[in-house]
Amino acid sequence: MRKFIVLVSLIGLICGCARTTPVTPLGRDLYTVSGLYSQDALTAANKYCDSLGKKILVRYTSGSIWGSVMFRCLSPQDPEYPRPAEPKH
Repeated sequence: MRKFIVLVSLIGLICGCARTTPVTPLGRDLYTVSGLYSQDALTAANKYCDSLGKKILVRYTSGSIWGSVMFRCLSPQDPEYPRPAEPKH
């Protein structure tokens, strides 16, 4: 019975935790965030850039169950922000 209580407590603790880590700055306009799933990390990265009024530029992603995203938050006018591909005629 004691093992069952410990197991239930651990599951509750895990489920109650945030699905992503805090966004961590790595350098000028460069950040990283990890999440329970890589999509959660990407969503957190997008929200972070949106909160700054900037656009996300994903530099690197890894993992699927516990995923990480390295990204930049750039203004659309920034010369380093890529332009959309021109449609082919």
